[in-house]
Amino acid sequence: MKKKLIFLTNIFLCILFIRFVSAAGTAGSLNINIIESQCLLDFGEGWNFFSFCRNLIDKNASNVFSSAENNYRYIMRWNQEKQEFDIFSPRSSRNPVPDLNDDESYFIYFYSNSYLDVNGTSPGDESRNLVEGWNAPSYQLGFSKTIDSLTLPIEYQYRYIMKWNLSRQEFDIFSQKSLKNPFGTIDQEEGFFIYSKEDLILNIFNMQ
Repeated sequence: MKKKLIFLTNIFLCILFIRFVSAAGTAGSLNINIIESQCLLDFGEGWNFFSFCRNLIDKNASNVFSSAENNYRYIMRWNQEKQEFDIFSPRSSRNPVPDLNDDESYFIYFYSNSYLDVNGTSPGDESRNLVEGWNAPSYQLGFSKTIDSLTLPIEYQYRYIMKWNLSRQEFDIFSQKSLKNPFGTIDQEEGFFIYSKEDLILNIFNMQ
């Protein structure tokens, strides 16, 4: 799945008021006001697999998707310990996924095309804890990375990567052993699965 990242504001808006030290030795001061960064996620009809493009301030699932509460049906989180999905429904009073995790990718089912404003802070260098088996880490950066670049630190420790094809509503699979793969990058706020051969840490560096 490929979604276009639209920035609504700059990463940080800083308003500076400076009174500098004069020759007579008067004291100086610096005031900085920081406004959180926003971005817009673009969802299609059907199942979408995505990463949040910011580190969430409010992680409550109902609150995060409140602007689209009548247009989505389910959110699914991959439970890497159980190797199965936990399912959140806005119609249920008891849910296994009340809070969202920036480090994870999520499935969400939309009845029709929709947008979501995401309020939060910009990601820096990130690390993701992977277990042996399938994992669904998030990719929050505002630019694409090649698979080779993303997985360089764990080059021989993973087997497959899967991305969701929104139009076909099925997974495309990247294999290290294949000479012809359906994709070669992880793009802006895409969700992805990775099959790890062992427990390890995936470091994602905020550089192109």
